[in-house]
Amino acid sequence: MPVKALPFLLPGEEAASFPEQADQTTEGLRHLNLALGPRLTFANPVWNNDSLPYMRMLQRKLIETALTFPEDERKELMEAISTIENSVKLRMRWHQMRRSDTEENLDAASPTPADAPDAQAAA
Repeated sequence: MPVKALPFLLPGEEAASFPEQADQTTEGLRHLNLALGPRLTFANPVWNNDSLPYMRMLQRKLIETALTFPEDERKELMEAISTIENSVKLRMRWHQMRRSDTEENLDAASPTPADAPDAQAAA
């Protein structure tokens, strides 16, 4: 069976691929999620899927806002921009690692030339 990336799995394949997980949300974490709401939790698209465009948009908006402030009042905004930049770097590194892992798994799953059916028939 060929290896498929998660977005290409059919709903039945996805359900069969991942075992049911017990709810590991602690009571404290559940209360925190309720207090923060969906905008500040994992339900926000910034934290899942491809969040890099959202982070870059936020950086641009913070830069625009910072430029409207006097120079001595920009410190907190500049720190926020720096924090987002660190998050962007971490996210990009995570994408690199995930891609490398996927490529490695695809290489391991693909047959070698000696294992190919045509090579066996010729032998």
